[in-house]
Amino acid sequence: MKLARTKEWRESVGLTQRELASAASVGEVTVARIETGASVTPSTARKIAGALGVAVADLLERPPVPLAKAPKVGRPSVIDVALDAARRQIALEKQAMFGGGSEPILDQHHVNEAMQRLREEYGLEGNDAEAVVDFVLKAARLEEESATLRDRLQEREQAHS
Repeated sequence: MKLARTKEWRESVGLTQRELASAASVGEVTVARIETGASVTPSTARKIAGALGVAVADLLERPPVPLAKAPKVGRPSVIDVALDAARRQIALEKQAMFGGGSEPILDQHHVNEAMQRLREEYGLEGNDAEAVVDFVLKAARLEEESATLRDRLQEREQAHS
């Protein structure tokens, strides 16, 4: 077995390799090899852990940590939440432009609501949530632009046929 966190624990308790080796009744070379990734027997692992005052499991590699909480079943994805807000924003902007308004309506409520959901339900931090919303707002605008161009192309094709 490999004790990947030995150096981390040794340093946290303020021991040198020599001091740890002495306390664990193993050779200094053994401690150095452990800290560079060599495998050890279970009995050596118990000696090292005992000298550090931790469990053998504490010296093993850290378990994988998810980057974010796993979504609950039936819950929309992070992108879906942000895209929904972005699409509502685009619809409001479109409504303002075709409704005679000179400036697009900026509905911060939808954006703020989406960012709050991303923070609370998905564990995204402030800048990450903002980046997701900015990204999908751009994506939604591109979707809208693509649909407009597709409509124009169809109109031209119908006019020429």
